[in-house]
Amino acid sequence: MKKKQLPEQRNLSELSSPTMKLRGIFRQHMLGPKLYSFLFKLLHKILPTAERVARILPNQSQSCTRCQLETPETLQHALFDCPGNQGVGTVLHNGLRKYLPNLTTKMILTLNFSIEEKLQFPIVWTTAAFLSASWNLRIDKKRVDLIKIRAELEASCRLLRESRLDYTVEVLSQIV
Repeated sequence: MKKKQLPEQRNLSELSSPTMKLRGIFRQHMLGPKLYSFLFKLLHKILPTAERVARILPNQSQSCTRCQLETPETLQHALFDCPGNQGVGTVLHNGLRKYLPNLTTKMILTLNFSIEEKLQFPIVWTTAAFLSASWNLRIDKKRVDLIKIRAELEASCRLLRESRLDYTVEVLSQIV
């Protein structure tokens, strides 16, 4: 006979597995396949950063191609620290800190948010959409610019409005 888990136990088990946490959010609120795929890769640290590619292919450089600092391109560097990003990672970090005052960039990269259920989807969706847009601009070798990211997020918000997720739009408007 299986024991029924208490809600507190369920939360702890979800926190121990990024996939379980992501599946719960995806199942409950339907992030969409593109954002789900991006978050899956982000949480499992399999996005193709220069550092990761250099571990797989030893002849490749692990240095960031966007900046002249000879810094290894890690997820932290690619999404938050690289000067080639025009500070867009800082905008996301500062915006989320309105809701999570002690938030760090490491917590953002692992979706380690301690937030009430009402804010869970808006914060995760905004984080995923923002980081995904930034990552895609880097991959496409385009300038990472807040205006481009905001335009993409606003286009996505139109779809959210149609699916009656207005609260996500409200949270996003206060962040960006």
